[in-house]
Amino acid sequence: MGGVIVTDEIYNTCVNTDSPAVGLAAFDIYKEEGLFERARELAPVLENAAHSLKGTLGVIDIRSVGLAAAVDLDPVPGMPGLRAFRAFEHGFANGHLFRVTGDTMAMAPPFISSSTEIE
Repeated sequence: MGGVIVTDEIYNTCVNTDSPAVGLAAFDIYKEEGLFERARELAPVLENAAHSLKGTLGVIDIRSVGLAAAVDLDPVPGMPGLRAFRAFEHGFANGHLFRVTGDTMAMAPPFISSSTEIE
């Protein structure tokens, strides 16, 4: 999940164009700042952090690819999505943002994250 706040001038320049220049410029910034390499370096950190939850009460499956991971939680009988929503609330209260779909929590930290933040 992401968001950008810009002036009307910048918004109109990006949105009202038939040119792929904006996307290419963003791609260039990712390359110049080494963000693709950074994501590759952080991927095993996220994988280890996510898989460290193995055996935790309520965790039924964990998977990861690149800088994204998902944790499937055991649903509360008769209340699907409740366990993940409660985990979402707890994370949010502690400065973390997870995407929740049913009883699956997805994590995809920004490429600029530090190893410590991910852990």
